[in-house]
Amino acid sequence: MQIHPGLLTAGFAGGSIGTAVGFMRKGEQLENQGASDAKVIAGSIAGGFTHGLVGMGIGAGTAGTVLALKKILGK
Repeated sequence: MQIHPGLLTAGFAGGSIGTAVGFMRKGEQLENQGASDAKVIAGSIAGGFTHGLVGMGIGAGTAGTVLALKKILGK
């Protein structure tokens, strides 16, 4: 079974955006809490990874829904 290119593209885009947002958001949050530099870096990476996975799922899920609706509606 071949994965539709639209699903791959949407998953990649969602994952990339989620990673960037998660990295910056978690890093800023830890900085504001006064965490050490090492904790800020480690937390930023973990936050980026987590948000990246969520973004990838949302992107692929949305694209899959659109593709399914397109097939169902025959357009």
